[in-house]
Amino acid sequence: MGEDYEIIKNHLKCCVDDILNTNDPNDEEMRRLTAVTLLKKYIDSIFTNERVIVVGDLNDVLTDSPTNNVFQSIIDDTVNYMFADFPIALGNPTDFSYPSWPSHLDHILITNELFADFSKPNSIVSCIRIDDYMGGWNAYDNNISDHRPVGLKLEIDAVISATYELEILDIKLIKVVDLLGKEVEGNAKGILFYMYDNGSVAKRIVVE
Repeated sequence: MGEDYEIIKNHLKCCVDDILNTNDPNDEEMRRLTAVTLLKKYIDSIFTNERVIVVGDLNDVLTDSPTNNVFQSIIDDTVNYMFADFPIALGNPTDFSYPSWPSHLDHILITNELFADFSKPNSIVSCIRIDDYMGGWNAYDNNISDHRPVGLKLEIDAVISATYELEILDIKLIKVVDLLGKEVEGNAKGILFYMYDNGSVAKRIVVE
């Protein structure tokens, strides 16, 4: 059967001086630290056994020293959390999400329920260099954003087929449609809506 994922999108306070001043609640780094601390507590208490992915412009780097790193509590909790994009932060600055600074500020955090999937050979994380297809960074920066998107592809085990599910539930599938309402085959990929004869509709994300 399909699996549920909890996706949390964040955009943390901008601007840096690379110094975390814990004595000043209005310090930019301190505001991000407070947000990260609350976010971790929220996931720890609400989604203890869920597949959680945190994404967004978190406006700070992963490679700061521990005393100035707003993400240190998460980085240290290696049993429960992993920044999937850490290899990008350790890599070539030309591949950062904010290459004009340069810095890598946009992150993807996953919980331990996804570690096994992320470790599979076909799982990938990377900055999506759309600017390479627009004639360069200036065109992208002027027309799209000053940050590149960061993408994550997870190799997951195949879900049980819709036919097998129907045999278990003893209901009939009327049709399958995509996000645009176009009828598609049941083995199509993407976000699909399965419409059954009992009036129920199930949404599934079908991946390779």
